Amino acid sequence: VGSGSDGMQAPEVADAIIRLTRKEASAVKVSYLGTATYDLEGPRVNQTKQFVAWGCTVANIAVGDPKVAVDAADLARTIEGSDVIIVSGGNTLFAMGRWEKLGLTAALRIAAE
Repeated sequence: VGSGSDGMQAPEVADAIIRLTRKEASAVKVSYLGTATYDLEGPRVNQTKQFVAWGCTVANIAVGDPKVAVDAADLARTIEGSDVIIVSGGNTLFAMGRWEKLGLTAALRIAAE
């Protein structure tokens, strides 16, 4: 969707993504991975607000702070239970390093299949 933040703010983009799930919007589970933007609130709100407006459930998967302990198994379950996974742009090298360290890349690969 081009510039992720701008594109994800368009109602028609969220509508198209929701329709791809073949579920009612209120049943759609969205997970947001904002690691590349250091889990900042602004990008998360901008990129998920249309899904919230449609009534989707939005989970924030915040793993950007290496000082904060995370339960990798719990995160993997959240990812596996998601209908939609939004990954922010930004410092992708940082994000990939964190995901690899936490074992999230495997969960993301499985979810993509």
